[in-house]
Amino acid sequence: MKNCSVAVKFFQTGTKGLVSFGFVFFWNLAGLVRNFVFRA
Repeated sequence: MKNCSVAVKFFQTGTKGLVSFGFVFFWNLAGLVRNFVFRA
């Protein structure tokens, strides 16, 4: 039972990290596209 709890906690933190990483990645990507469009 303890292993299951640890796995759930790891999955939650991993999902949260993945979501925040994806948000930062897309935010930077949008900034790059915006700079490229304004420069062109």
